[in-house]
Amino acid sequence: MKSLFDIQVNGFAGVDFQQAGLTAADLRKAVDGLAEQETLRFFATLITDSIEALGGKLANFERLRSSDPAIAAAVCGYHIEGPWLSPEPGYRGAHDPRHMGAPSLTDFEKIQRVAGERIRLLTLAPELPGSAEFIREVSASGVAVSIGHSNASDADIDAAINAGAR
Repeated sequence: MKSLFDIQVNGFAGVDFQQAGLTAADLRKAVDGLAEQETLRFFATLITDSIEALGGKLANFERLRSSDPAIAAAVCGYHIEGPWLSPEPGYRGAHDPRHMGAPSLTDFEKIQRVAGERIRLLTLAPELPGSAEFIREVSASGVAVSIGHSNASDADIDAAINAGAR
């Protein structure tokens, strides 16, 4: 039997990871459903929301991880996709532009602490002000940074790569 790893799982088996009240039973249903498809480990992905709401969702995930060894083994990290994305129509996708803006290291550190230092992947738009410095700091802490939902210029992309984006 092969074992797969998925870096972006927003939900599975009818379970939406964005819901604020995600229960242990719901998360276990998603974990078990993914395992049936040979995906035994994954990054639970949360999309653009307020920092407070993201923190609440991450705190809930951490509670659920600590309550069930199967969940803890499967949810081996988090992928945060937003809120540091382009709010421009055509680039933001399904993300709520009301919560989008320039990256904040203070906000990132806040949600990283709540996540038990398990944010492993962060997607952002490198054209936002302060992105290169943010990428440099976040990458230095061991978090992979990817570019997404972006209208970046070649120069913005080069600066992001030079700062540590992959």
